[in-house]
Amino acid sequence: MQIKVETWTLKEYLSKVDKVENQPEYQRGEVWSDDKKQLLIDSMLRGIDVPKIYLRVTAGNTYEVADGQQRLTTILKFINNQIAIPAGEDKGLPLGIYDGMDLREKYYKDIPKKFKTDLDDYKLTIAVVTGASGDQIRTLFGRLQEGVNLNPAEKRNAILSSTGRHIDNFVFNHTFFEHSRISRSRFKRQDYLAHVIALVAYKNKSDLKSVLLERLYLDKMFVLDQKLLSKVATVLDHMYELDKFLVTRITKKFHFIDLFWMIFQQFDKLGSIDYKGFAAAFDKFEWLRLDVDDPKDLIENPKATQDDRDLYDYYMAFRHDGSSPASIQTRQLIFKKLYKKFI
Repeated sequence: MQIKVETWTLKEYLSKVDKVENQPEYQRGEVWSDDKKQLLIDSMLRGIDVPKIYLRVTAGNTYEVADGQQRLTTILKFINNQIAIPAGEDKGLPLGIYDGMDLREKYYKDIPKKFKTDLDDYKLTIAVVTGASGDQIRTLFGRLQEGVNLNPAEKRNAILSSTGRHIDNFVFNHTFFEHSRISRSRFKRQDYLAHVIALVAYKNKSDLKSVLLERLYLDKMFVLDQKLLSKVATVLDHMYELDKFLVTRITKKFHFIDLFWMIFQQFDKLGSIDYKGFAAAFDKFEWLRLDVDDPKDLIENPKATQDDRDLYDYYMAFRHDGSSPASIQTRQLIFKKLYKKFI
């Protein structure tokens, strides 16, 4: 791997932007707040340097962003009139006023030509990375993010891991995720799938938390072989078919975990799944759960039924310590009671 530091004008970068992949698989998605984006634009209009940007050279003289995605996305949004120049103050400094000219809340299309020319000539420091493998780039990204407030899924993404690569492959290519309403940002989809793969690997014997998921990514003794990969793919196929009928949709982490784990455990006994009936029953139970104000009312009522007690047990196992083996097992028992007849 070689890194050559170059200086590009913003105009030069924009001339190549069609050849730049701004969202490679190891990147985090868009996470900056609007205020942070506007402060970057304010800094550029003041001539303040933007931190170094790393671009990896890929096949066909194209690039992918190894570091600097948030900055480059913000710049493009400003140029495309999607972000306005800020107003207000930052630590006593009036924002949006440059050389005595008030540009507060103006978009790129509205600013005077002088400022557009200055932006064209704005210098970006670009570190061009050549000869780097995917694993080297993941490591580079992880090191460049040290000191940045990353969530556990983002930290795991920087680990060189065959399990992590399989998880990425499902997230980027499986039909369930293609049509899912689970957010793509900050590796949430990888996070959900990592949870269920950890259940598969460790049989619900440890708390399903970030420590266990990091262990999964580093565990060289656990192998997602072809048979297991095929099984995971088939379970996701069933979840895709189910999600098509759901009104509530599969978006919550524990819903994804509980449905996957139930279908996975029943894999060898699966018949012809009644997706429509399954979805109707799931929606009904979820609406009952969402309607609970005080869970104690479910069991303290003298007329409480077994269904009320099941809803109480599920509610408590969902809301409190939901990652513990006991809570996961409680939810599984209730799911099997409610939905096994549909599979």
